[in-house]
Amino acid sequence: MEPQHTPEEHQAAAGESGGAGQADKGHNATGKVHRISSETRGLLEDFTSWIELRLRLVQLDAQSYIRRKIDEATLKAALVIVSLVSGLFMLITLALFAGWALGHPAWGFLVVTGLLFLWTGILYARNRRVRARKPDSAEISHLSEGASRPPSNNGKHFSDEGAGE
Repeated sequence: MEPQHTPEEHQAAAGESGGAGQADKGHNATGKVHRISSETRGLLEDFTSWIELRLRLVQLDAQSYIRRKIDEATLKAALVIVSLVSGLFMLITLALFAGWALGHPAWGFLVVTGLLFLWTGILYARNRRVRARKPDSAEISHLSEGASRPPSNNGKHFSDEGAGE
């Protein structure tokens, strides 16, 4: 069984019966609403896909940044390892050469060990001297409090030697 009237035939019949102006206005209004809603839906879908693509781009940028940092860290670690091994072989070679010059390999290793202890002592003493020069956190807070107060010498910022009064 087929339908007797299609929607187009029904609208045409309504238009012939004298309500053409009213049906046309109603159809126009619903057509505009339908068109606006479909355009809005399309814009929303486009905006959603744009946001998803931006998020994917940020994710790829972050992954690229992390991958680059991992590569840099790997390269630095390899450089440190190769440098340490090279330094060790250099010290062994120096010890063997000094031992050959002194007549027995043990003397060469003893000389190299002594030089390493001397170097360690110098670095330790230098570190203590640097730490002694650093101000404590209490002194730093005292200095920051002094900087927030107005100068007590009427704005003059010179020592007694250069005052000339």
